[in-house]
Amino acid sequence: ARGLHGALIVSEPTPIDVDREILWVIADWRLNRKAAIQEDFNDLHDLSHAGRLGSVITINGRISREVPLEVRAGERIRLRLVNASVARILGLRFADHDPKAIAFDGQPVEPHALGKRGLTLGPGMRTDLILDCGGRPGQRHAVEDAYYPGERTDVTEIVYRDEAPLRSAFGPTPRLPPNPVPEPDVARAERHELVIQGGAMGSLR
Repeated sequence: ARGLHGALIVSEPTPIDVDREILWVIADWRLNRKAAIQEDFNDLHDLSHAGRLGSVITINGRISREVPLEVRAGERIRLRLVNASVARILGLRFADHDPKAIAFDGQPVEPHALGKRGLTLGPGMRTDLILDCGGRPGQRHAVEDAYYPGERTDVTEIVYRDEAPLRSAFGPTPRLPPNPVPEPDVARAERHELVIQGGAMGSLR
């Protein structure tokens, strides 16, 4: 949600059995060679294609590659992600790790693995992941963005501290309790048809 003056508001986390909770607000910025905002906001290519994609990715306001996620072997982390980009769709892959999604946009879901394609997160979307740190002390593992074909970006790294493992095995992935919202009345559902026309380069009719 966005409050006054567009400030990003992130709800308080629901307590679950993890060792740490970490928030990543991910955004991209289009900068020129002087590291200033490039003021081509009315670029026709952007307006007619994928939108304004930035050249630099940040996590919590810092250049993402300068903010590695330092972890301890055997640690279980709740990683709360927000895509604060204007147009960039994120396709995050966690090398040698298998995070489980437990919520999207504040709505709990059945815990499930992300699969080979990783986590897809559009602008304004949020998700909560359970990251079980099963690596060994001293290891480093890439977190990359591979959503756009032919473009892979190293976002950051998971870096294991030189400490003894916290545990040797992980229990079942914790679940979030359901939100107190009413279930839809399927019997009274109405059908509405929406016709979409147009498409890039005439490919959709």
